[in-house]
Amino acid sequence: MEARGELGPARESAGGDLLLALLARRADLRREIP
Repeated sequence: MEARGELGPARESAGGDLLLALLARRADLRREIP
Protein backbone atom coordinates (compact mmCIF):
# COMPACT_ATOMS: atom_id res chain seq x y z
CA MET A 1 0.00 0.00 0.00
CA GLU A 2 2.79 2.44 0.93
CA ALA A 3 4.59 1.79 -2.36
CA ARG A 4 1.47 2.81 -4.28
CA GLY A 5 1.37 6.12 -2.35
CA GLU A 6 5.03 6.76 -3.18
CA LEU A 7 4.39 6.16 -6.89
CA GLY A 8 1.82 8.98 -7.00
CA PRO A 9 4.19 12.00 -6.98
CA ALA A 10 6.83 10.10 -8.95
CA ARG A 11 4.31 9.33 -11.69
CA GLU A 12 3.25 12.99 -11.84
CA SER A 13 6.85 14.21 -12.14
CA ALA A 14 7.56 11.61 -14.83
CA GLY A 15 4.47 12.74 -16.75
CA GLY A 16 5.66 16.34 -16.54
CA ASP A 17 9.07 15.35 -17.89
CA LEU A 18 7.38 13.54 -20.79
CA LEU A 19 5.29 16.61 -21.60
CA LEU A 20 8.38 18.83 -21.52
CA ALA A 21 10.22 16.38 -23.77
CA LEU A 22 7.31 16.29 -26.23
CA LEU A 23 7.10 20.11 -26.28
CA ALA A 24 10.86 20.38 -26.83
CA ARG A 25 10.74 17.76 -29.62
CA ARG A 26 7.77 19.56 -31.21
CA ALA A 27 9.70 22.86 -31.11
CA ASP A 28 12.74 21.17 -32.71
CA LEU A 29 10.55 19.79 -35.53
CA ARG A 30 9.12 23.25 -36.17
CA ARG A 31 12.65 24.67 -36.39
CA GLU A 32 13.68 22.01 -38.93
CA ILE A 33 10.62 22.63 -41.13
CA PRO A 34 11.10 25.81 -43.22
